Amino acid sequence: MATTLTRPEQKLETRREPFARLFDRDLRWMRQMTRDMERLFGDMGIRMPVMEQWPTAATWIPELEVFERDGRFTVRADLPGMKKEDVKVNVQDSMLILEGERRVEDDVKKDGFHRTERTYGSFFRSLPLPEGVKLDTIAATFKDGVLEIAMPIEKTLPATKNVEVKVG
Repeated sequence: MATTLTRPEQKLETRREPFARLFDRDLRWMRQMTRDMERLFGDMGIRMPVMEQWPTAATWIPELEVFERDGRFTVRADLPGMKKEDVKVNVQDSMLILEGERRVEDDVKKDGFHRTERTYGSFFRSLPLPEGVKLDTIAATFKDGVLEIAMPIEKTLPATKNVEVKVG
């Protein structure tokens, strides 16, 4: 009977191997789920501080409010901490395009420590404009971190015609 000697570390690895593979597989699943959740919440404009290590966490999507009232189509974008110089508004191919870059710097000196944080993020939003929007009178205002774009809508009635039905 032949006896082979192994080091104690080898025996430990051999015993742990099935558990380590199972544990590693579970961690991969959890990492993927975390990335998917971050992407989902990021699409809604919600930052997930726990997940900021991934590059997509730097993406910022401003929240929009879109409505039609009193013959005007209005879009409001919440852009806290931004200035009007940081924002561009364009209309192209019946699409309203909002883009800009936000720079936030936080500098705290308190109780003997100094903390500085800088966050940069650009955004791009586009939305289709409804039929009848008069682009020559579009107006944009920026006040207290809210961009408001308003434009009148011409209500055009669909052309109607009565068609006589004849017996064939």
